[in-house]
Amino acid sequence: MIRTVVLDVGETLIHDDRYWAGWADWLDVPRHTLSALVGAVVVDGRDNADALRLLRPGIDVGAEYRDVFPAAAVGLMTAHLRRGPWGHWWADDETVQQVADYSVDSLLDLPGLVDPGWRGGGQG
Repeated sequence: MIRTVVLDVGETLIHDDRYWAGWADWLDVPRHTLSALVGAVVVDGRDNADALRLLRPGIDVGAEYRDVFPAAAVGLMTAHLRRGPWGHWWADDETVQQVADYSVDSLLDLPGLVDPGWRGGGQG
């Protein structure tokens, strides 16, 4: 049996420019436009998500950004990673807890979920 771990952890592991580019694409606005708005709201001391609210007033940013739901919807097993701002933000959300098959604090927890015999630390 082949076992794999697929991660979609957004800004936790990668630069957040991809995160904002995804929002721009989803909102159907040029990426540089959203980038400029993010810079403007941050300089103004506001939440960077206000850039999204300028483009789509009333948007529920949190409801639109929950990675475990699309994965679970297509039958993948999911793990909610409590890491980075979004990971901790959603850690206690009841719907995330119901959908996620696992909730982990570290990427090092994932191999043990895929292969219970995994001992880590380079041991084989």
